[in-house]
Amino acid sequence: MSAFENQDAWSQQLSFDQAVAEGESRIVFMGPRRSGKSSIERVVFHKMSPHETLFLETTHNVDINLVNNDLIRFQTWDFGGDLSLHERVSYGDGEMAPDDIFRLCNTLVYVIDAQEEDYEDALPKLVETISAAHHVNPSIHFEVFLHKVDGDFMSEETKMERQQGIQYYVSGELAETNGDVLVSYYLTSIYDHSALEALSKVVQKLVTQLPTLNNLLDILIASCKYKHKNKHMYMYMYMYREVKRNVMYACAMPIQ
Repeated sequence: MSAFENQDAWSQQLSFDQAVAEGESRIVFMGPRRSGKSSIERVVFHKMSPHETLFLETTHNVDINLVNNDLIRFQTWDFGGDLSLHERVSYGDGEMAPDDIFRLCNTLVYVIDAQEEDYEDALPKLVETISAAHHVNPSIHFEVFLHKVDGDFMSEETKMERQQGIQYYVSGELAETNGDVLVSYYLTSIYDHSALEALSKVVQKLVTQLPTLNNLLDILIASCKYKHKNKHMYMYMYMYREVKRNVMYACAMPIQ
């Protein structure tokens, strides 16, 4: 059984005071309406089947949940597509200004529907969001999910062209004002493991001990290289790959 096998034990909706408490890690989901933000969050963190997401209601304002187990603890903030960067957001019995949201944010995941013919219309808002967030909190990790790339809706060539086009546009726009911003890009779908794998990489960035663990594993391999025969080296290399793989999936939890 995985660490998140019992969903009710590790996920809970938060009050306003709990949501804005200091010392918590937060992953914020933003993007246009119907781009798939809630579907990704529900499938990966709430064990909802992909087909059930077809019946999800539109998110108004924001839904905030706590993900918590023995390995990691963080909040997910899922914003509706009508979010304005110039208006306060209501949640529970409180309100938040956009600057407050970005100040509390560790990672911003911006989701774009790859199947929409006018997906490029979302890019100016993406750049505006990254610029505003980086101005308030330069330590935020920025992740862009080009979502709904499942099935035969588009060829591999089209997927890559769209991803490269988004990267080119965003990097070009940010170069003028926020040249030091780093943005990661992923092709995702809730109908395969790509959304899970992308989120596992996103969550890994919240694990402060991960670089230390990787360094220790690298030192172990380097030591084995000089102290053991080749057959033992292969064994340690296998152990290394398995540990890194388990660490990655422990972060976002395979739910299949």
